[in-house]
Amino acid sequence: MATNLASKFSDMNVPLTNTTQFEYKFCPIKRSSVLPKLQSLNPWKAIGVDKISNRMLKAVAPVIARLLTKTFNHSLETGTFPSDY
Repeated sequence: MATNLASKFSDMNVPLTNTTQFEYKFCPIKRSSVLPKLQSLNPWKAIGVDKISNRMLKAVAPVIARLLTKTFNHSLETGTFPSDY
């Protein structure tokens, strides 16, 4: 793709160099960070596209915090995002 793009600008005399691969490292998220965020949600905000209210998330926060933490960390480790969203 880079070669194709560079050919469009061949009259600029800019040499094509190898692109640098960036690597990002994320620190794992801890349940102790997720739980307070869930508990601090404003229960009066409108529901989102997932149809889950903040009131419900706050009510079940102690139960879902561990699973959400695992999901977030898996997403960061693998560079993937759950397909439902």
